[in-house]
Amino acid sequence: MANIFDDNVARGINDALVASGLTKGKDITTIRFGGDLIQGNRFDMIINGVAIVPLLFNTSHLNTMKNIVTNIEAHADVSRATIHNDHTGNPREIHIIGAAGVTALTITAMAVTLGASQTTVEEDDSDLAGKGVRDIVALPVIVIQEADTMGQGDFEHLTGAGPHTPPAGTHYVAIKAWQADLELASLSTVDGVTTLAGDTVTQDDVIYGRFDSVGITSGEALAYKSRVKSNE
Repeated sequence: MANIFDDNVARGINDALVASGLTKGKDITTIRFGGDLIQGNRFDMIINGVAIVPLLFNTSHLNTMKNIVTNIEAHADVSRATIHNDHTGNPREIHIIGAAGVTALTITAMAVTLGASQTTVEEDDSDLAGKGVRDIVALPVIVIQEADTMGQGDFEHLTGAGPHTPPAGTHYVAIKAWQADLELASLSTVDGVTTLAGDTVTQDDVIYGRFDSVGITSGEALAYKSRVKSNE
């Protein structure tokens, strides 16, 4: 299952884990794409001197990112890789966690080639330096904000085009593709950013973030709500 995390939420989880001492002593780094991958693109990178399997564009930017994650996780020095939204709300970052005993991840020869145009890609671990590693598998049980723990506010079964919006005073904290692939017409964050429009979320995959509107082209979704926030 591929998990996609809103960048601010991911960083909050990381800080919470560091504060709690739940760190693993493994290296973590981030690779960030400057724009979307397009038809014909090829992605290459070397981790600690060993190349991942080169990856060609597959159907959409999001699907290609998922394929890149799969190839990165196949590397012997990597325990986990996850897709995250960048500051614009688009899924253009991959956080990479080193395997047990791997204290450094050295990224070289990373490039997007071929295709009509090529976006930039860079490594950036400046905001994570010295913070340790969060265990991604444990993310659903970490309290980010009291009102934002997945499942505390129940969920809605979304069918039809919408756009679907949560009850007043709440927002969606996770969107799960239910029983089949979910094609999104739109997905808007509480900050007013529209992201993933036109992308397909594979069955049972989950998008995490803080969303206030979901438009559906095809498929169904389970939308997990935040709890109603108190005015106290």
